[in-house]
Amino acid sequence: MIFCREAVKIMLKKKSGRIINIGTMATKHEVPGEALYTSSKAALIAYSRVLAKETAKAGITVNIVAPSVIETDLSEKIDKEALSEVLKRNAIHGYGIMSDVSNAIDILLKSESNAITGQLIYLGGV
Repeated sequence: MIFCREAVKIMLKKKSGRIINIGTMATKHEVPGEALYTSSKAALIAYSRVLAKETAKAGITVNIVAPSVIETDLSEKIDKEALSEVLKRNAIHGYGIMSDVSNAIDILLKSESNAITGQLIYLGGV
């Protein structure tokens, strides 16, 4: 959030910019054992939505991309049973891949996305 605050200072001078924060599907599923992680991401989502309203007139968009479980080294260390339970709740039951996240970000970076701000985009069909 501190980075966003500093980035906005630069973007306000340019009267344009894109901020894309990374959320998580955990804010939708309330996964047991993930209270601190989930609540910190929920705060980021609320911050991003307020920031979107504060900066829209300056041509700055602020959105959140919230992936489901992405296949990474980190996901290999998480309890498989817990991951399976989370994935069952999604429309897409399998792991996502990093390009799913980068593709969503690419769309939000395009000039055609000028009207998209304050949105939380869940990946995986949450």
